[in-house]
Amino acid sequence: MSEETLVDMRADIIFLSLAKNCAATLPNFLGMISALRTAGLHCITYIGENDSHDGTNILLREAEKREEIVYIPTSFMAGVPNRLHRMALGRQKLKDELDKSGLNPRFICVVDLDTVIRQPPTVEAIHSAISKLARPDIFAVSATSRPQYYDILAYEDDNMSFEFLLEEIKKHQTNIFAYYRFFLENVYPFRRRLTSDREVFCTSAFNGMIIYKAEAYALGSYVEHDFRRCEHLAFNRRLAQKIQEKILIDPGLILLTPDDHGEEGFAVFAWKRLKKLLADRYHKLRSNP
Repeated sequence: MSEETLVDMRADIIFLSLAKNCAATLPNFLGMISALRTAGLHCITYIGENDSHDGTNILLREAEKREEIVYIPTSFMAGVPNRLHRMALGRQKLKDELDKSGLNPRFICVVDLDTVIRQPPTVEAIHSAISKLARPDIFAVSATSRPQYYDILAYEDDNMSFEFLLEEIKKHQTNIFAYYRFFLENVYPFRRRLTSDREVFCTSAFNGMIIYKAEAYALGSYVEHDFRRCEHLAFNRRLAQKIQEKILIDPGLILLTPDDHGEEGFAVFAWKRLKKLLADRYHKLRSNP
């Protein structure tokens, strides 16, 4: 899709996504975008791709040829060892590309393309979420998930924050029993608390998908912090402080809890962590032969 074509289009909503090894779920996301366009919503999609090895790159290149997406290479992310720093730089890259495009959308949707999007929200759910942004005290609407709300790392309200959750988790990873107990006492209860059929108001949330008023999103930055915090938390916190508005977690904008974020018994928990450890070591060996 050419820059000239983009500028000529009126975009109701622009989707910004990072993709790595998302070949299994990318078709579901593209199907959602197609359904939104068929329903009359003008959508443009920017996807940054970072050194996938499962065919994601090929699928994105094909989608770009069909003028379904704008492909943004983000392979520079692979050279950044700190995950929070890496994700912040990738999301900022997409935001910078949007800022340079000259587009003037009404809404910006930041969305993950991993297993959280294997069952995308319906067209009706997205329209309903967008309608809630007409409220003057709301600058964004975030998704919830079932069977459980999972993304407490990005969550913050006036009474509760998980700003340094990753650091606390790391302290307990040397002992699988302490690791599991930490989740039982400090992660699972809060996920249950946020799994609700009512609207929840907060200063930060993400949970796989969030839709911003475009004028609010333009004021934010993913890189103006020390990278010890989740990039969504840092971004949203600064926006909430600047414009004195809230994020609404919409009980009707539902994603599926990712496979690796569900509440688990000890045996499943331990087995999944072992598999992840082995996979991480394998990829490190491949990267540093």
